[in-house]
Amino acid sequence: MRLKDIRRPLASLVSFFIILSMSSVLFLQSVAASGTVTVSHASITLSNSNPGTVANETIQWNPSNTTTAVATIDIQYATTATGTTVPSGLSMSATPTITLSGFGSATATGAYNSSTGVLTVTLSAATAPSATVSVTVASVTNPSAGTFYVQVTSNSSTPSVTDYGVMATTTVTQVVVTGTMDPSLSFTVTGIASGTATSTTGAENATTVTTTSTTLPFGHFNVATTNVAAQQISTTTNAAYGYTVTLQENQLLTDSSSSTIPNVTAGTWTTNTTTGFGVNVTSGDYNSALFTSNAIYEPIPVNPATPVTLATKSSATSSSGDSEYVNFQLGVTAAQPAGTYTNNLDYVVTPTY
Repeated sequence: MRLKDIRRPLASLVSFFIILSMSSVLFLQSVAASGTVTVSHASITLSNSNPGTVANETIQWNPSNTTTAVATIDIQYATTATGTTVPSGLSMSATPTITLSGFGSATATGAYNSSTGVLTVTLSAATAPSATVSVTVASVTNPSAGTFYVQVTSNSSTPSVTDYGVMATTTVTQVVVTGTMDPSLSFTVTGIASGTATSTTGAENATTVTTTSTTLPFGHFNVATTNVAAQQISTTTNAAYGYTVTLQENQLLTDSSSSTIPNVTAGTWTTNTTTGFGVNVTSGDYNSALFTSNAIYEPIPVNPATPVTLATKSSATSSSGDSEYVNFQLGVTAAQPAGTYTNNLDYVVTPTY
């Protein structure tokens, strides 16, 4: 056989292999191009978007192929939509806990490769996806602040790609909100008109004189009945541990010749019998440990003795505050020396913040 006759078949064979090789290259290029996004309504939601914080990730999408059973799902974490560079700071367990939705009763296990940034989710049984599916990955440490991507590839048992999608999300440094509420305190004293029922008992059930916020003008003492005056105190504070209101006097009721009206002896005021000057508190947050009934009257200590506690509360008040009636009763006998008697009373309110 001549040499050129041999060359012709060889040339044909070479051409066949060249064409076959080109076909293979085209096929491989076609597989490599399968990264085109085919899913829709794709998203990734972080339970907490703060960088470096451990969060749960929920990756959700609508598959384009709902007929082919899915056996595995590859999730590539990357800094770009088509890249493979793992986002800085991202980490998770080598076998993170996976929760599936939209794959029937199938469960899943996860295997994370920290070098490649690929999380492989293996279904317990190959299952065709429903119209909407999701993969939740527990306890993922968020990457550094910025946008990162997940490329999701669904694979059949063959294996072959059944679906592909890319989602993006952003970790955002948390916004710190600060603000200061200043301590607040409001304390007011209000006069009470004569004839007002303030639950005073023992001598009278209503006041006998009209007071102002700064005066208790008993006027001319009545020796036949008890003289009754009252003021209303109101406290408003944001002190977390409440407040106390105390009362003391600078001296006993004293006239210009140094005659005095003594303070009452602590106890029950007896109608038209008890003498002296005393105080009782009713309503609101009155000191119930001391004023066990509205007939119990206490002496008003002379400064610098320990003052009498009128009202107390262990928590902040409402915005409208707390109010109490402070009832003053005064009894004298006909033997009390004539004169104009006076002293000064000091309310002290102490909030505890």
